[in-house]
Amino acid sequence: MVTKSKEIIFEGKQIDIALAILFVIMAFASVRWAVNAEDLLVQLVLLGSVPIDILGAYSFLVRRPVMMPTMTDEVLVPFLSFFSPILVLNTVLLPSESYSIPIGAIIAVPGVALTIYSLAHLKRSFAILPAVRDVVTGGPYRLVRHPLYLGEALYLLGLMFVLFNSISVLLFVISLALMVERIKMEERKMMTHPGYKDYAGRVRYRLIPMIY
Repeated sequence: MVTKSKEIIFEGKQIDIALAILFVIMAFASVRWAVNAEDLLVQLVLLGSVPIDILGAYSFLVRRPVMMPTMTDEVLVPFLSFFSPILVLNTVLLPSESYSIPIGAIIAVPGVALTIYSLAHLKRSFAILPAVRDVVTGGPYRLVRHPLYLGEALYLLGLMFVLFNSISVLLFVISLALMVERIKMEERKMMTHPGYKDYAGRVRYRLIPMIY
């Protein structure tokens, strides 16, 4: 017998406020990690996540009501994908030997900028779990369908180089794999929205123009 996946209740103002508080806590945690870090590059890259977290908190407070809620089988991958970058950040606290590679900061800066730019346009449709709200087509969303994830991937790549060791490399690869699967899940959900089908037909690439 096939059991249908059930909807989960992950909406409402109380949930939004709780998630906003979580993002503010993450911002303070990044500041603390940066203060504890001895390497200047590590400090700068860790501080790059602070404006992202603050803007994410604001987005939760103003986001639109959901049009199609999340199903129970759509939770695990986004959950792991959300927390895997935090693990990359936490490699700064591990006792393993790390080597700061300066190119990491050069990669991380545009990643932070693109993430902030994408969040500013996504804003009221921002979410962690797959749910249909509205189709965002302006700003960086005119070029690729998931610029927020591209910005996050660049930031994590830069962070990986700044905190370069075997653990950070492994966590980055895992984060990237989870991100790709999360994109596929979100697109299956969004394809139920007529406007997204038209948008996907116009903007062909998910992350990198001419590549993917």
